[in-house]
Amino acid sequence: MSNRLEEKIIDLETSLGLLQRDFEKQNEVLIANTRVLQQMELSIKRLFDQVTNLHANTDNSRTLEDEKPPHY
Repeated sequence: MSNRLEEKIIDLETSLGLLQRDFEKQNEVLIANTRVLQQMELSIKRLFDQVTNLHANTDNSRTLEDEKPPHY
């Protein structure tokens, strides 16, 4: 093989190795972000359930007059 061809092959192998490393790092970040997103979704669901329960437990028969301060 010519010297130039060997250099090109080495350059291609080096580039491929760097690309594989970058791909693996991106995959790690994607997995970490997926975990965070799943935790956030769970937190949002819990908050939604809490708000729903609070709303369901509120006395809806109250009027605006019931909300007047006691000194009126």
